[in-house]
Amino acid sequence: MNYKLEKPYTDIERADFICGYQGLNYYEDDNCIIMYSDDFKIVDGDAVLDPDYEAQQSQKTYNEAIQREINSYYEYLYRDDGSGSGAGAAIRLVGANALGYTTLATNLTTAINTRHQTLITNCNAIEKE
Repeated sequence: MNYKLEKPYTDIERADFICGYQGLNYYEDDNCIIMYSDDFKIVDGDAVLDPDYEAQQSQKTYNEAIQREINSYYEYLYRDDGSGSGAGAAIRLVGANALGYTTLATNLTTAINTRHQTLITNCNAIEKE
């Protein structure tokens, strides 16, 4: 959606127009003020539908989904997972190696590799629309 207020207009008309369409994008030039939604863009002083908007939104949704998976993976590696085991898997692995706990280190390495494969599988399953 877009709304256009062409000159001449009074200061009160200008203020009412801008306040009335608050939350939309704002454009002003020597001829008019345009308030427009994200699916429009300004071309030569007019608001026109942006043909790339849907693709941009799809890419944004895809990127956000991938980032959620990556954040989940890093949280597993480095943050307290709430299991009472303290730090994340990577930090526990460093400690196990330092203390010479071979079995624990092997189990943690296997768990990290499994979680890494899960990350790859989940990311590959996310489709662009």
